[in-house]
Amino acid sequence: MEHPKISIIMRSHNDVDLIDDTLRAIFNQTIKDFELLNVDSSSTDGTFEIIKKYNPDNVIQNRPEDYNPGRVLNDAISRVSGEWLVFCNSDCTPQSEDWLEKLVAPLEREDVAATFSRQVERPDADAIVRLMYEKGFGARIAQGQPKVFFSLASAAIKRSIWEERPFYTDANYSEDVEWAHWAKNAGYDIVYAPESVAMHSHNYTLKQLKKRHIGEGEADVFIFGAKPSLWGQFVRWLKFLVTDTAWFLKHGRIGWIFFGPIYRAVMCRAYYKGTKLGVVNKRRTESERSEQ
Repeated sequence: MEHPKISIIMRSHNDVDLIDDTLRAIFNQTIKDFELLNVDSSSTDGTFEIIKKYNPDNVIQNRPEDYNPGRVLNDAISRVSGEWLVFCNSDCTPQSEDWLEKLVAPLEREDVAATFSRQVERPDADAIVRLMYEKGFGARIAQGQPKVFFSLASAAIKRSIWEERPFYTDANYSEDVEWAHWAKNAGYDIVYAPESVAMHSHNYTLKQLKKRHIGEGEADVFIFGAKPSLWGQFVRWLKFLVTDTAWFLKHGRIGWIFFGPIYRAVMCRAYYKGTKLGVVNKRRTESERSEQ
């Protein structure tokens, strides 16, 4: 397969249990001619030492407290030379030797800005995580959705299009969705590549879940103009209650019929708080820019 130069950017933070498998899979691809840049957020668990085994000459570190995903990604892209930019998180492990080949193939089309892999959950994934991956990366992705779905955990974009619009830095979440939303509005296509498969999932604690969905709520204000609505999130929770319960019953996960509603309540409440925070921060950001 002849193709433009490929650069792979891998972000990591304390993934010592997973990164060895991910790096081994990267270097075992059918496509061999790529450069790899590792961007590590000051790991303390041995992750950095594993990176140095595989990629000793092309690794940088940043401080976790300074981490802004858009800024880190833009900086990483400025350090590599590929026209096709591939992103693979250290805990997102390719599941076949043609993961990369299948991922970048759609970039041959002129109208395609980006592609993303099908992600499958890890064997230890909680029932509700399995449910979300089944729905999130199921057939409906291939059929298209009104709201952009895109994940940089395993994805590829064209540098030429990124140069038109680098990743935004206004919020600390959803930089991938924001960029894909811009690309779609600019007339480009975002392609789901289901034959490119990577294993990636997290069993969040309720505290971690709350933090993530506050971040996503804030980001949705910047990206989609989301409005805080406690009633809207209550209705969303009710819908989850119905669909989740049906799934748990179908798959024999009875315990989750009781815990699932708590999980979803934390998620919806956090999202509402995030949209309130987002409204404040967006106004502040717009005000600061108008004064410049």
